[in-house]
Amino acid sequence: MFGVYPISKDLEYIETGYADVYQPEKVEANLDTWRRVFLKAAETPLRVTRYGLETQRYWYHDLLIFVFDPARATDLIDLWNLRLEPHPVLPVPLEWFEALGDDIHKILKAEHRPIIGNPNGVMHNATIEFGRSIPRAKAEDLIRSLKPELPRGALVVKYWRNAIWVENRDDRVHRDNRLKVVAKERRADLALKEDGELRTTFETLEP
Repeated sequence: MFGVYPISKDLEYIETGYADVYQPEKVEANLDTWRRVFLKAAETPLRVTRYGLETQRYWYHDLLIFVFDPARATDLIDLWNLRLEPHPVLPVPLEWFEALGDDIHKILKAEHRPIIGNPNGVMHNATIEFGRSIPRAKAEDLIRSLKPELPRGALVVKYWRNAIWVENRDDRVHRDNRLKVVAKERRADLALKEDGELRTTFETLEP
């Protein structure tokens, strides 16, 4: 959720450089740290290393609250891969859900707001999605543990992962594409070479 240092010996300089530059405070992974990072915007390695990147998100990409089991590799892989999709992701470990219930309630209430310029009363909504390893009965119990005073329509729940591995070509149905992330743009003219097969060369991204 917060970022980790590489464990390879040849990459130890990254941890050293990060500590030299930022003088980071070392804290435990607990509820207080979660609130500091996701509610109060404390800086973390993941956030710092996104500096200068522009993410292509639109008004309809509402928040996704992803509840996952940290002990299950499938949930961790899904959490990591969710960053390939354009919806902002708020990760919530399964065992912290009830303790963070008031915070989740406030987030759902705040995210339930009118779409600007829409005269038909259509609202933005955060969605709670449960990891694939979490039984539906357990997920439903957790949802029932939330305070009931939410506005009508503010609670949207998913019990499945988007099947992004399935190709769909029906243009009549909107599907999110991969999140476009841009650091810098440059145009280039590519000259094709025909020495046996068509090929070209171009400069790679760096660093």
